[in-house]
Amino acid sequence: MRRHVLSVEGCGIIVLDLLTRNVGPDEEGGGTFLSSQLHAILVMYTDRHREWKNSITQRRPRPEKPKMLNLIIITGGEADKESVEDVIVTTAGELDELRAHLTQMGIRFFQIGTDDHAAK
Repeated sequence: MRRHVLSVEGCGIIVLDLLTRNVGPDEEGGGTFLSSQLHAILVMYTDRHREWKNSITQRRPRPEKPKMLNLIIITGGEADKESVEDVIVTTAGELDELRAHLTQMGIRFFQIGTDDHAAK
């Protein structure tokens, strides 16, 4: 999994400008594979949270408590709404079962481009 961290003050605006000017819809029509990528990230996160929660009752070194997760998803294409929604609802249910704090995870969608179908 690739992760990009931007920590230089003021660069966020430059990145946003580059994204909105230079990134457009996939002209090949390849689609947005959002649900599978989101599923992989959220399964890894909930597994880590479950491991931490289970370690509370066991006599072994506790892993570090997972930090709150805030995903900002930048998309320019239409995703399969039902499959993305299923992934999010399933993860929310798992975090409920683990009695995670309500703000343990947040997901924000940011659309670039002018695809009206993606905006829905």
